[in-house]
Order: sequence, then C-alpha cells, then structure tokens
Amino acid sequence: MKEKRLNRIATVIFIIVILSVAIYNTRKGDKEAAAIYKEYPLIKVEDSIQGNVSYKFDFKANRLRDFSSVSLLVINDNKCSIIADEAYGPRKPGINDVISVGDSVLKKSNNDTINILKKDGRKYVLLRRDKLVPNGD
Repeated sequence: MKEKRLNRIATVIFIIVILSVAIYNTRKGDKEAAAIYKEYPLIKVEDSIQGNVSYKFDFKANRLRDFSSVSLLVINDNKCSIIADEAYGPRKPGINDVISVGDSVLKKSNNDTINILKKDGRKYVLLRRDKLVPNGD
C-alpha cells in the first residue's frame, strides 16, 4: 500500500518537474524572440525601402520558429522585419521562402506591395502585412 502511494507521489513529482522545465524553456524562448524582434523594427505601410539585402536572420540556427511569412533583414545597413506573402499563385510562398542575401528589395511609401528582384533575375511581388495571421506557417 505504501509502495503504491510512493509511486504515485514520485510520478506526480516527475510530471511537475517535466512541466516546469517545459514552461521555463518556452518562456525563455519567448523572451529571446521578443528581444530579437525588437532589434528588427516592423516595416509599416508608410515606410519605404530600396536596396540590397546584406543579411538575413536564420531562425533555425537561432532555434526559433521559422515562419515562412516573416523575414528579419538588413537592407542598406538598416535592420527591419517584414511580414509578407506572395500576392497570387497556388502555393503563395512567404518572404522568408523567397528572399536571400544579395536580392534587391523595393517597397514604396504608403503601399503594401514589396517587389523582390532575385540575383538570378526572377521577380516576386509580395503583399506586406501588419501582423502574422495564423494560417499554417
């Protein structure tokens, strides 16, 4: 009888420890992500950008969730984050699927359209968004 009770107590303690570690790691990851996103201001509709991408943040290498619609970039020595998806097409790739270092980016002020010219000459037209909308990314 005492053995069963001790086993139950040990199981409950084990579950509590596992849940505590999971919650701690999640909060730690959220804090790290928030600090990174703060460093890369979000491009708004009134902003304009024109230049070449000199750096693209690697979400996987930094152990953060890799959203296809979000990209953290350095363009003309300015850090920025862009949330955008292709305007049309069957797959609708996000900006992080499309953009690479060396690509040219153009977004005019008061316009949601983002034009990307790849190094190999391919062109992409993406639509900027203000927030990440859950759609499976």
